[in-house]
Amino acid sequence: MTVPRENFMATETGLGNGSNAFLSFIVGALLVGVGIVGFFMWDSHKSGASSPTPAITVNVKKP
Repeated sequence: MTVPRENFMATETGLGNGSNAFLSFIVGALLVGVGIVGFFMWDSHKSGASSPTPAITVNVKKP
């Protein structure tokens, strides 16, 4: 006597077909945005615009 064998197939239960592509697009856009902001911060720091050099004047009088 043969026992019927059941076949199970793995199925993906996601939000839909385009959810992974949309999530990848959003993450990519965030990475590009962070890169642009970081570049502007680095460029501003490199050019010295963020902190000007202080000018110190010392006057000494002779007695």
